Amino acid sequence: MACPPRKHPERNTRNRVPLWKDYNKILNLVNVFVYPRNTITNANQELIKNNITNIDSVFFTHKHGDQVHGINDLRVFSLKNENKIPVVEVPIHNDEHCMEHIEKADPDLIVFGGTRIIRGQILEYGEARGGVLNSHPGLLPECRGSASPAWSVHENIKIGSSCHFCSTEIDAGDLVGKRVIPVRRGDNYHDLCYKTLVVASTLMVEAVRAYSEGNLDSKKRPQGQSPNPVFRYNPEIEQEAIRILERETYQHYVD
Repeated sequence: MACPPRKHPERNTRNRVPLWKDYNKILNLVNVFVYPRNTITNANQELIKNNITNIDSVFFTHKHGDQVHGINDLRVFSLKNENKIPVVEVPIHNDEHCMEHIEKADPDLIVFGGTRIIRGQILEYGEARGGVLNSHPGLLPECRGSASPAWSVHENIKIGSSCHFCSTEIDAGDLVGKRVIPVRRGDNYHDLCYKTLVVASTLMVEAVRAYSEGNLDSKKRPQGQSPNPVFRYNPEIEQEAIRILERETYQHYVD
């Protein structure tokens, strides 16, 4: 999920991609704590498209319009369950109030996507159970950190997504899924961001399904060392990545 671009709002045409695809089927098999983030503007569209039939709670980390304007779309769940959906506002996901809610949910597995770095109690709690899974819009270990599509283009790393267990190091836990995404001439930066989010959510679904079937351990494998540092968001890098795609000088086109 992302806030709309300020300089070019007309480019804000892609959907946000929450990590709830196929979770209804999985939740019937295993108690999973899905870490939702805010209520996106096209929440109703995404809820219907992905056949989401229940939401237990929502965490808000900031109040930008594109993150909160979809809250009315959750009313149907309150009416269906005849109770209110708990809404928790926290400054960061590692806040102690999150931990209280997780303990109340008593999950077998915790899954994340699009959150800040998870540390401390949440990791300890998850590791004592089924683990803490994260979906990442970049290939691991090659592209750890933030703004993975931008850094991948800038550093000529293949575009892709990964799913991994969280550890104390950033994006360094054991892999349970990794997939390269073909990039074609004409693809722009927003196309790549969208594709990496879709594949990241698909990998997460596959991992949670494997957990529910008792096969997740067979998918685990160490990442190994990364040839690159942990990347941080840099607007200049992002702009240069956009220009590289416009010039079609990225080194990993498939056509």
